[in-house]
Amino acid sequence: MPDVFSFGLGGGSKVKVDKEFAQVGPQSVGYNLKSEGLLFGGSILTATDIAVANDLLTLGDVTKVKATVNDVTAKQCLDKIHSMLEDAIDQVKTSADDVTVVLVGGGSVLVDTNRHIQGCNNILKPPHFQVANAIGAALSQVSGSVDTVVNLASTTRDDAIAQAKQQACDLAIQAGAETDTIQICEVDEIGLAYLPGNATRIKVKAIGNLRANNNPSIAQHKLASLADQKSDSNDRTKDESGGDIPATQQSYDELLNPTIEHTNILEYSPRINPAGEWVLSELDVECICIGAGILGCGGGGNPHMGKLRSLKALKDGKTIRVISPERCASLMTDKSLVTTVAFMGAPAIIIEKLVQGGETCASISAMLDVYNKGARCPEADIKSNETGVRYIDDY
Repeated sequence: MPDVFSFGLGGGSKVKVDKEFAQVGPQSVGYNLKSEGLLFGGSILTATDIAVANDLLTLGDVTKVKATVNDVTAKQCLDKIHSMLEDAIDQVKTSADDVTVVLVGGGSVLVDTNRHIQGCNNILKPPHFQVANAIGAALSQVSGSVDTVVNLASTTRDDAIAQAKQQACDLAIQAGAETDTIQICEVDEIGLAYLPGNATRIKVKAIGNLRANNNPSIAQHKLASLADQKSDSNDRTKDESGGDIPATQQSYDELLNPTIEHTNILEYSPRINPAGEWVLSELDVECICIGAGILGCGGGGNPHMGKLRSLKALKDGKTIRVISPERCASLMTDKSLVTTVAFMGAPAIIIEKLVQGGETCASISAMLDVYNKGARCPEADIKSNETGVRYIDDY
């Protein structure tokens, strides 16, 4: 693992200034920057305001920042930001020599690259530095994992491990890994004393570089593993008693339009109707799934189940439209209902217990009861929190 050093400095870091001292962070306004920062009409001085005051970027109400923060204060705060950065660089350096510093992420705008930074002989801001984490996720290696229980009474340990390794390598190749770059990075053996026959759990993980392919065909690109996840409709599995278990009646294949694999992605154009709405197709859903997986790296879970629900809706004849906020606003009336959905908590919960598809509608219905003149709860005690959100405790 690479060495990581974290410290409290970001665009939302609160800034406090007196005559001789400036403090930046570690407290932060966080996601409330657009409502609490000076740039956006708020009253809290943040590191982003300091960056604007030092002409490092143009954002929000620049005149308000300039009127509040004079040049001396702006320089004093920027000096503090650079001092924090220099201290962090010094702590991660492995020698006393100056190093090259690569700035990525949104917080990079807080650094004046024209100034000398102690301990640094070169400062780089690569193209698209703001989204380096997503780029890194998209360039990450591909893996294949096997987790199985074998009976060592009927086979040798070496043969069982070799078979598991081969299965892991095959899965990595199916996921898009270059065959020549695959290597085994993890092998675990766990004896299971509670099972007869010298049962052993074997876990193997193989990794490899993502296979490059210049063929624009979606089938060649294996978008969303269309080809990998296909199964013969006649496939059957065995249960523990040895009996046959029929394959799922509605297979993954049935959710897909058979023409998808033969679509040339370079020639494909999304369907925009006369009203300016993007009407999603099966291919659009596949592409969105890939993008969501990349942009959601490090949190949010796998978008695969959402993709399946979307494909099922399209197969059932429903229409999924993407509408711009501006168009929504132009069409809204006093009785219009637009819902912003946010999911909170660990993704593992929604993975372990799949949603049915009606939870959001049920939540909206409950909220309508509260807001529709107390139709079903006239005695309800509607409360408001410090951010202005209205809620009811005992619905």
